[in-house]
Amino acid sequence: DIGYKDVHSYNVIAEKDLIAKGDIYYQGKTKLASSEKFKKDIKKWETNATNLLKATQLYEYKYIHDEDQETHHGVIIERETPNHIISNDALSISTDEMLFTTTKALQEQIERNDKLENRIKILEDKLKWMN
Repeated sequence: DIGYKDVHSYNVIAEKDLIAKGDIYYQGKTKLASSEKFKKDIKKWETNATNLLKATQLYEYKYIHDEDQETHHGVIIERETPNHIISNDALSISTDEMLFTTTKALQEQIERNDKLENRIKILEDKLKWMN
């Protein structure tokens, strides 16, 4: 039992913004339309996401109207935040853009790590032949 508090909504379709004050609990999954059927102008993303993340400052903060005054962590859109993750309303971020920027940065770091491991292997092999 989840313990619904005030609102019981099933199969609700929000055609505009859905704004909630307080926590949101749900069962199931959130789904982002990701099929080619929903997209156009598809091209490989060539930006250096590692540099974008390096330039992104993370902060510790409390929300002004939070009665519990819990500490949160994240970006402040007016400060050191890449423009592409700031939502059109200029008040929030796109968590999808943040997720995929982080994913691309991780891919870049995996590729960099693979190259470094390969260089180490080559140097170790050279040292073996010198001894």
